[in-house]
Amino acid sequence: MTTESKVNGNEVEHTRFIDAPREQVFDAWVNPHKLEKWWGPDGFTITNIEVNMQSAGCWRFTMHGPDGTDYPNRIRYSEIEIPSRISFTHDDDSDGKSEFSKHVSGFQTYVTFEEKDGGTQIRMRTVMPSAEALQYVIENFNALEGGKQTLGNLNTFCTKQ
Repeated sequence: MTTESKVNGNEVEHTRFIDAPREQVFDAWVNPHKLEKWWGPDGFTITNIEVNMQSAGCWRFTMHGPDGTDYPNRIRYSEIEIPSRISFTHDDDSDGKSEFSKHVSGFQTYVTFEEKDGGTQIRMRTVMPSAEALQYVIENFNALEGGKQTLGNLNTFCTKQ
């Protein structure tokens, strides 16, 4: 199975079937020790800084790129509905001081987990502030491929448990 991706204006949607129970896939998203094992594109690792996995909570982490570059990240959860939905605002945790935040102030992501054929259909829809902001992250951060790889890493993690 592969990740399917669609771009429409200022939105990108990634969908993927994961051959693991919905509760297990959902837990991989909300358990900080599990997130460290799969989150991010291929070759990236993360270090958790602050973890509060609940509605109105915050997850701060640093993504470490394969080239040694560190990327500070912040996710603020607006909704965590066990085991079917997670919504959050994602920004770069620089309070407007990075090149990224000059182009993208943050973006909203909606993740749904649907039971299907004994596994989980995951849908990750990201809404950027504008079509230009989406184009910026696609061109400068390879965001489309990064989303595919992230869900591929989730699939590998969940199916090996």
